[in-house]
Amino acid sequence: PDSGIHFKFVIFKDSDFQVFENELSQMPKFTAIEEEDEPKLFLILGSIADESTDTIVNTTSNYMILSRSDVSRAIASKAGPELQKLCSSLNTNLDNGNVVTTKSCGQLSCKTVA
Repeated sequence: PDSGIHFKFVIFKDSDFQVFENELSQMPKFTAIEEEDEPKLFLILGSIADESTDTIVNTTSNYMILSRSDVSRAIASKAGPELQKLCSSLNTNLDNGNVVTTKSCGQLSCKTVA
């Protein structure tokens, strides 16, 4: 039976990933790795900001400044300024490994951003 646990990893193609350019060009846009009775893993070539999912997990600075990384900028661009306002309103300095969750904003097709 299906475990109900599904993971989606989006590979953000950017100039920082030049090393993987050849591998990425040979990878299909969507790859599913499935084993019976195990969680499912999906690899998708594209932008995380375009994914329709429950939660987009964002890697950002400890102060949650969304302009500091390519992934954060892509998410913030699709979310609009409200997402940065939500992050700034938390007025916190996250330790590595800690997570905060906000509601989705703008044109993101997710329920929350973590």
